[in-house]
Amino acid sequence: MSGLLYIEETCTVCAEDFGVERKIHSIACGHVFCRECLDNLEPRVCPVCREMYGEADIECIGPWEEEPSATEEPEHDDGGWDPAALDRIHEEEHTWMPSDADREADLKARNELGLPRDQDEERWEQQDASQDDRKLDWALSDSEYAEDSAAWDELGLRA
Repeated sequence: MSGLLYIEETCTVCAEDFGVERKIHSIACGHVFCRECLDNLEPRVCPVCREMYGEADIECIGPWEEEPSATEEPEHDDGGWDPAALDRIHEEEHTWMPSDADREADLKARNELGLPRDQDEERWEQQDASQDDRKLDWALSDSEYAEDSAAWDELGLRA
């Protein structure tokens, strides 16, 4: 079957609406019809584009179950929701703030791409420069550095 599929709401031959009782069937050309109309077509030629099809070319593509009507209310189990927890999630004061590592990575990327910085980035970089005087209490071991360097080189991301 071709990758092209024409989705219709009604069968082009009998003009009946598709549904659970009248399923959509696709043929090799991608046009869709109900099974009853496909069974009654002689010769087996698509009524739209006149392409030949065989029994093996017919594929049922649904619908598989009844869709709820617009008037039906979906069933919800509200017993598991904690309204207080939802309120805390939606509070404005719980906004995402980038970590120092995120900001450093963003600055580095902007520098490499030659993009201008905004005021927050300038302020963060100045604050970061004043904190560079303190000594780090950890460092990568030689083997960790070698593994990281090899990985970056393999990815072609390091010059």
